[in-house]
Amino acid sequence: MVIAKSEKCSLVSRQLEDFDWFWYWLNNGDWRDTDAPWEITLPEEKENIKNAFIKGIIKENFGIKTRVWIVTNEMKIGSLNAYGFNKEKKSVKIGIGIYKPEYRGLRIAQSALNLWIKYYFENFDITRIELETYNFNIPMIKTAEKIGFILGKIQNNIREWNNNKIDKYYYYMEKEYK
Repeated sequence: MVIAKSEKCSLVSRQLEDFDWFWYWLNNGDWRDTDAPWEITLPEEKENIKNAFIKGIIKENFGIKTRVWIVTNEMKIGSLNAYGFNKEKKSVKIGIGIYKPEYRGLRIAQSALNLWIKYYFENFDITRIELETYNFNIPMIKTAEKIGFILGKIQNNIREWNNNKIDKYYYYMEKEYK
């Protein structure tokens, strides 16, 4: 089911039969180089991840979507997710992955994020959307700032990776801004 659409892409509900596609991209592709590359999914985790995937879809049938596929030219190219719901702060954190490299740099991520933000602000009691990334993810930093996210905080030296110190960037957007 299409939940939002623009000229560049559609956001589509995930289906049970999508798990193998999701599992493949969870473990493959250069997109992982900019999305916490130190987080490795082990083969023995597949069953637990599949069960969580199925439970998530069942819950989504009765409420908030927590992951959707980004589709362009009738092809799934990535996903958006939502997590860290905070009822007290009326906030949610979001993330994005464009798995197929040939679809990066075409402003599809920008369009998809705008649709996802609109979906949350218009359909739920959410007044703040947050996004976290790392100092080496320059495309995400540029995209977040381009669509109106505000850099709220930088946590320096959260870890070392490939002999580099890593900083974590915390962005936010308030409903009134959008």
